Amino acid sequence: MNTNKRPPLLNEVTREQPELSRLFRIAGTMERLTGILNQAVPDVLKGSVQIRTYKDKVLSVNVPSGSSATLFRMEMQTIKTRLRNHPSFQHLSRINVKVKPDRQPAPKKREPMRLSKKNAQLLLEEAGHTEDKDLKYTLEKLARRGLLAPD
Repeated sequence: MNTNKRPPLLNEVTREQPELSRLFRIAGTMERLTGILNQAVPDVLKGSVQIRTYKDKVLSVNVPSGSSATLFRMEMQTIKTRLRNHPSFQHLSRINVKVKPDRQPAPKKREPMRLSKKNAQLLLEEAGHTEDKDLKYTLEKLARRGLLAPD
């Protein structure tokens, strides 16, 4: 008796979810149109231009930087001519360019500054001389962090 149940295949899932199937078709179309666009742009821009929308004869694209947008705009007439040669873009009238920077990784967390053993010892001495209980507790706690840290 086989109790291992296999995960459903993609076509089984999309058959049950028509909206998901529609989204996959749209994504496939956008990928195909982006490939056509990348063939029409200068070599410097290949792979960095993405289609945002293509509606009512207007193509909207994203580029990663201002310099890419400037280069795209300088070559816009050539790009339009090349795109109009393809049946998918034969009615193209205008191209809008928007700068959308590539996602950058989250900034790395900074390492906290380490307290030297000498400074930790000074804090302990100062904690011994103070009469304020809260300050004494805080200084001792801070000193322990310094004493436990590897040098």
